[in-house]
Amino acid sequence: MLSLDDNPYISPNAILSEPISFSKNAKYVLFSDSTLPGWALINEIGSQILKKCNGNTSIANIVKELFGKYPDIPSYQIIADVLRMFQELEEKGILFASRKKYEASCKPIEPEPFSGLYCEITSRCNLKCKHCYVNGKPTGNEELPLDIILNILEQCKQLGGNLVMLSGGEPLLYPSFISICEEALKLGNDVIILTNGTLIDSHIISLLENWPKLRIQISLNGITQETHDILCGIGTFKLTMRGLKKCLDAGLANKLIMSFTVLSGNFHDVEPYIKWCVQNNIKKVSLKRLSRQGRARKHWEKLTLSDKPEEISSFFYEKLDKLLAPYKDDIHIDGIPSEKTFSLEEMVSLEYPCPLGSILRIDPSGSVYPCQLLDGNEFVIGSIFKDKLEDILKGEKLLRIQDLGKSRIDKISKCSKCAFKHFCAGGCMAMALWEYGSIYYPEPICEIRRKILTKKLYDFTGNQV
Repeated sequence: MLSLDDNPYISPNAILSEPISFSKNAKYVLFSDSTLPGWALINEIGSQILKKCNGNTSIANIVKELFGKYPDIPSYQIIADVLRMFQELEEKGILFASRKKYEASCKPIEPEPFSGLYCEITSRCNLKCKHCYVNGKPTGNEELPLDIILNILEQCKQLGGNLVMLSGGEPLLYPSFISICEEALKLGNDVIILTNGTLIDSHIISLLENWPKLRIQISLNGITQETHDILCGIGTFKLTMRGLKKCLDAGLANKLIMSFTVLSGNFHDVEPYIKWCVQNNIKKVSLKRLSRQGRARKHWEKLTLSDKPEEISSFFYEKLDKLLAPYKDDIHIDGIPSEKTFSLEEMVSLEYPCPLGSILRIDPSGSVYPCQLLDGNEFVIGSIFKDKLEDILKGEKLLRIQDLGKSRIDKISKCSKCAFKHFCAGGCMAMALWEYGSIYYPEPICEIRRKILTKKLYDFTGNQV
């Protein structure tokens, strides 16, 4: 319990945001701290009081100053109101009775633990999709040796990993794919195959039938032959649908994840695509943005929904979310930001703002990256031909990129006074790099997030405005 003799202290990492206006008569300041688990909405008077909580000024002196500022308010009421505010903030863990108590509460922010691998086992692909972000092609000549892959799977298990995603190129082109998949499953992993679906055969169906922890993600980028074939090549729609039919005929709809990259030439197919999935009892679809990588760079102008990343985010949030609302009880749709995407309970997190290092990406050359989305020499943290996974995870290169992901928020000018900067820390730096050519921008979904959280804070106040 705080007393008038205490010298209250707030962390130097705390942010008192610019006023958030919910109406002409109601303005609040969001008080949060990236190193602590709480947040609070306070009015502008409260924000001025908190600026005096430097550990050197007693509560008694703070309220004495308020007596002079507000002579019409009884002194006992000022004391009661200030103590109540301080008490609530102390209970939230974001204000302390002294600097010493704050320092005793500080703990280092730990990155998320290692959980698995995203393995691009081959650069070969039987298709040449215009929007491909890894530039897979039939003449791809990089492939991870089988013995190296099996060794990496064993290392992954020893380090506590339990998820393996097998990708490419087209992973089903790999000569010993079945052996890799079975070994990953025997080690107890959840395994996801990421494929274009054209090469699904009885062996893949048998794996899906016999292994509960195996799922398969199939890329289908249109619900008609015309739409899909323009992107992926003549005749590919029939081949992918043939693979899908084999899965559905075997009763494996619950094992399917459908992947659809939303582009200027196929966005009109999104609703009928979702409807088709629902009709076939498929329970999960991932709607993806075009990334400015790989072969997509060459075709960017023709494929992108807009030259402005923020407009693409608005399309996903304002149009797709409403368009697909009738289907959300029947199917899980990833990729569309909605009011359910962000919660006030998670607005301040003690975790790293990005799970860098949680799932490592391994490309067909053996280079290791801290996540699936980062690419380029500056983000390589090791090589499976030279380094053990354990050494990569403990290495300085990963630590440097993790710290970069955490600290970049302080160098993003657009975020400097944002009320929610500790909630998102600028968002995904890989997406910022794709869209703007620099990690020192917030990800394109920034304004959507701000809009959703502001509305939630408005609702949180009880609409008393």
